[in-house]
Amino acid sequence: PSAAHRLRDALGVPVIQGYGMTELSPLAHNQRPGDPVGRGAVGRALPGTESRIVGLDDREPLPAGAVGEVQVRGPQVMAGYLHDEEPSRIDAEGWFSTGDVGRVDDDGVLHLVDRLDDVFKHDNELVSPAAVERVLAEDPRVAECVVADWPDPVHGGVVWAGVVLRPSAVPPDGPPHAVLDVLDSVAERANEHLAPFERIRR
Repeated sequence: PSAAHRLRDALGVPVIQGYGMTELSPLAHNQRPGDPVGRGAVGRALPGTESRIVGLDDREPLPAGAVGEVQVRGPQVMAGYLHDEEPSRIDAEGWFSTGDVGRVDDDGVLHLVDRLDDVFKHDNELVSPAAVERVLAEDPRVAECVVADWPDPVHGGVVWAGVVLRPSAVPPDGPPHAVLDVLDSVAERANEHLAPFERIRR
């Protein structure tokens, strides 16, 4: 959203978000001028285009607000890949599985959350590493961060975070464990803003 606002202010024109890919020739959703700019919001489906969110396991359509894989059906969906030996990403009813994770709000606006390859399950909940990274990056002590799943025999996966601290975050003459203390504090601060299944465990 901050990039969209900067562009709008600098260029003096509406800046809207869209969503598509090569397989969709290439657009499936877009915002209209005047739509609020929100993180991940890419607008409503184009005329003649259908969109839905399905569960990752049962592939059943989900209600508004639920997070799952984005599927699209419409005249812009490709016929298939040339010489594709993999199972088709288009089902018998014409729904194309995008590989993106999202949700649709009550107004029919699609919000993208992550890529299917990146999300993982903690119990029955989907964890988006990108969402956890955004929370970590808001801490002024964090220079860079990356989040991934750590295998867990009980929960399936837990959140692991790799953090690079800014030089100013740790006193140069501090005790040897000072870095670990700061990292613990960074994780605690982030966890206050995360759902229980998203919290950093390692």
